[in-house]
Amino acid sequence: RRLYRTNPAIAKYSTDDVARCARRIAAFMLLCGRSSVYVENSRTPEKTELTPDDVTRTWPGSTEAAIGSDLLLLTLQTPLFTMRGLDHAVFYHQILAEALAAEFLGHLPAIQQIELLSKRDPFGRYIEPPLAEVAAWLAIDSAEFRAHVMEHDPSVLLRGDIAGLTAQEKAGLVDRLLANARDEQFFYDRPPNERRYYHGLRHPGLAKQLRAYIGNKAANIIVRRLAVTIAGACRSYDNLPEVLASLAGPVDIGFQGTGA
Repeated sequence: RRLYRTNPAIAKYSTDDVARCARRIAAFMLLCGRSSVYVENSRTPEKTELTPDDVTRTWPGSTEAAIGSDLLLLTLQTPLFTMRGLDHAVFYHQILAEALAAEFLGHLPAIQQIELLSKRDPFGRYIEPPLAEVAAWLAIDSAEFRAHVMEHDPSVLLRGDIAGLTAQEKAGLVDRLLANARDEQFFYDRPPNERRYYHGLRHPGLAKQLRAYIGNKAANIIVRRLAVTIAGACRSYDNLPEVLASLAGPVDIGFQGTGA
């Protein structure tokens, strides 16, 4: 309201217009590897800065409503952003940028979502690490994209809200995580904050899935540690006998600190 009072010319824009502009800024910043928006015209922009022209540019055939420079400046003055120095703005929090970028991408076909957020190497497709949080947000609402991530880079889903997945989807995600660990394609020593999301994997058939690995001394240590970690995070007490039995073996499968 303060902005509208001080500049009546921008009163034609609604909060939906501001949100649309913010989503576009967020998507362009994260997809292009930019960290801020340059808001002046007094110097050559740095390679890490998004320019007003980048945001307001239109493309032939695009059905998206145009974003003018006045809407851009209005958006940058909202609490979504904060100024760093005198001539460039950044999102107030990285989570805002990631969530808004996911909303922007949610309007695109799944094939474009996949192309923008993933790469391919000789071993297959994977989500680009800097875009993993965006992919996790997008996967919440995009079933087709979620299925792609589940198949090619399932650990990315742990960064999002997996509590809303169906029991069948949770079972499929656990299967994929354990299979990757079994095949030594899963790096177990992730940052500790990622482990707190394992609790969302709880579903009726979880104990049976984990039992096949926790007590299997022929399985590699990576998959057994992962299975114990999931069991602890999900309070899968039905797996307690296998966990306790594993402690009697000669190999430490990382029981300590798992919460089991």
